[in-house]
Amino acid sequence: MPAACALLVERFASALSECSPFVRRVCVGSAAISPNLLARLQSLLPQARIHIPYGMTEARIGFLEPVQGRAERRICAVDPNLELEVQDEEGRPIQQGIGELVLRGGALMLGYWHNRDSENATIRELGFRTRDLMEVTPDGERFLVGRKDDVISVGGEKVFPNEVEAALLAHPAVCDARVLAADDPRGVLGQIVKAAIVLKPEAGFDRDDILAHCRRRLEPYKVPSVLEPVTEIPRNEMGKLARIGRV
Repeated sequence: MPAACALLVERFASALSECSPFVRRVCVGSAAISPNLLARLQSLLPQARIHIPYGMTEARIGFLEPVQGRAERRICAVDPNLELEVQDEEGRPIQQGIGELVLRGGALMLGYWHNRDSENATIRELGFRTRDLMEVTPDGERFLVGRKDDVISVGGEKVFPNEVEAALLAHPAVCDARVLAADDPRGVLGQIVKAAIVLKPEAGFDRDDILAHCRRRLEPYKVPSVLEPVTEIPRNEMGKLARIGRV
């Protein structure tokens, strides 16, 4: 679990480094792990593959793993009793690009308690639409890019909050971040990117420096239009960011 990983990294870093040649795999579950903690763990165990359980109430899907140079995590293992398909808005499977993950198979739930039998049968037949967005690369790899409900549309351009948060967390003064959509006050773009950040102890808030850092890593429309420091980022009981509507 992330709390145990944080304890190991902070208090037993030298011991972890000594164990590095013998550690081949690390599984971190029970709660979300922050990008910063994940990076520190990887630096101490460079030869180990770090796997993160991926699933939901409706199905246990498999495992994700971080990939150097990408904010998104790659699906590296899937339950053999589950079929994964990435579909476009019309429900057609895609071979490349970004679409919604749809699940079928024996590892999928039988249905929802309140549904009629016919409704649950339709879910099993046509597949369960997860609302998770996946990118399928030209070589067939699949990366989890975010939730369909969380996508921000800036003048028609799609922005995935995870990517902007990863850029913010790469700044040396930032220890946590949350990105949401906000209404464009000018009424031109529809939505803009709004970010809240938690600064590291003793770090000052230099708005211009943090935004310049983002511009070096992101396309212009992805750079936060609103950036504000906060003392805490809201998370649910599983440690995941709370994203509730627009702000």
